[in-house]
Amino acid sequence: RKVMDQKKIPDGLFFAVFIGTVAGIATTAANAAGPGLAIYLISMRMEKKNFIGTAACFFILVNVAKIPIYGFAGLFTKSGLILDLCLALPVLVGIATGFAIFKKIPEKLFERIILLLTFVASARLLISGIMML
Repeated sequence: RKVMDQKKIPDGLFFAVFIGTVAGIATTAANAAGPGLAIYLISMRMEKKNFIGTAACFFILVNVAKIPIYGFAGLFTKSGLILDLCLALPVLVGIATGFAIFKKIPEKLFERIILLLTFVASARLLISGIMML
């Protein structure tokens, strides 16, 4: 966005549906939709609160939709569900901590952090994929 002409960045319905479809496939197959979704949301010039809200809604909807698919595939186990329950409290603490930090981060710094974390996550996914070859 900073290098390209603002008008050259796709922002139509087709592009949104394409990104949503790719992100849905990536998160269902490998829990790997974060980097692509982050780049898309930043390219849409969203404020940080809209960015976080949109990402949260996307992942809630996608993860709820995955429950029956994973269930039919036999991917849930008793020990896994027990572990999920044990991790519920730390997740809630993480959400509260993240929200407190989020409110204090200026908009520009938030965007830089998202871009840095997106780069790190993308590099990790790429390296993991190469190592599996």
